[in-house]
Amino acid sequence: MIVSKNLLDSMAEKRALRLSALLAEEFQALYPQRCRTLGEKYLQEFTQRCALDAHRLGCQNYGELKAYAFIALHLGVDFAKDPHYPWVRDILAKEDVFSLKMEAISKVFFKSYYLADAVKLEVYKKALEQLEKVNFQHIKTFTDYTQIAEVLEAVYPERVKELGGVENVSIYINLSSEGKAKAYNIEHPIGVFIYATLTFFLGSGSDNDALYHWVRKYLNNPEADMTKKVDKFVKVTRKRVRNNIRHIEKTLEEIQA
Repeated sequence: MIVSKNLLDSMAEKRALRLSALLAEEFQALYPQRCRTLGEKYLQEFTQRCALDAHRLGCQNYGELKAYAFIALHLGVDFAKDPHYPWVRDILAKEDVFSLKMEAISKVFFKSYYLADAVKLEVYKKALEQLEKVNFQHIKTFTDYTQIAEVLEAVYPERVKELGGVENVSIYINLSSEGKAKAYNIEHPIGVFIYATLTFFLGSGSDNDALYHWVRKYLNNPEADMTKKVDKFVKVTRKRVRNNIRHIEKTLEEIQA
């Protein structure tokens, strides 16, 4: 009997989705607080997206999927094609088997990006605090992404340096934001700034990432008045920033206890 490629692909995808259910259970055990905050619906959406994306990239087993999803949990579900992480695309483009690619990605990730210690958490917290102080009246005059990148350098210089400086960050957020402001009716300079900033902090796919479903919700707000829509988006983003600061403070207290 000859089995069609489409049928084989369908069977492989179903297997990937079965593995995603195991992944959701394990993440609930490893990250109970975050999973409770996320909710079962969005946790399942996240793990299913990871399973299907990893499968299409050559993932062969649960261990590889878990490594892929762990990185996605921190860099965003679109990390494999996020312009902020060209080193990921370089590794994935190699002829190596998927397990070796994940090993190489994990080494870079743990060395440069994973917020595992108090020092890095303090730096991240400081960046969020600086973000709260941004002068939005000044941003109203912005006309290009270089100006946004310069503000982000003042807010989070460590990450801008990791990404290769202002010019590279300008290119990355431009690529991540291209066409999105118009598609979501947030073409106001402040709307563009907020969207670009979210891609900088959360990843280029944050508008379609179950981990940040609030971003999707407010971007798809049917409000026709652009100014009102942007105002609401700014308010909810600021609220999330404050919540994140409080969460980091609590985490730092637990680390230092």
